[in-house]
Amino acid sequence: MGLISSGDEYNREEIKLWEIFHVRAIAEFPKPQNITDLRSFMGLTNQLGSFSSAIAAAAQPLRDLLKPRNEWCWTPQHDGAFEKTKEALIAPPVLAHFDASLPYYASN
Repeated sequence: MGLISSGDEYNREEIKLWEIFHVRAIAEFPKPQNITDLRSFMGLTNQLGSFSSAIAAAAQPLRDLLKPRNEWCWTPQHDGAFEKTKEALIAPPVLAHFDASLPYYASN
């Protein structure tokens, strides 16, 4: 399913389906079972992390597991950080659709 319906016009229904799909994918992201799974999740986290300081704070305990000197040992603290990070990822304004009528700031 594409987002562009005619020329450069976006169909609101297609955008809504796209948003629902991505929010669901993040919300249902499975708990990492090993370092490779965690790296995959953290890649997503890093891509969206610049949109919210809450993401970086929530993910810190997970980031510590990626350090070479640390052994893989998933704890209840990591469970909490994982769920909190997913919540931060799907909360507005991280996955909100751009609205040109609202104030915005662009930088490079």
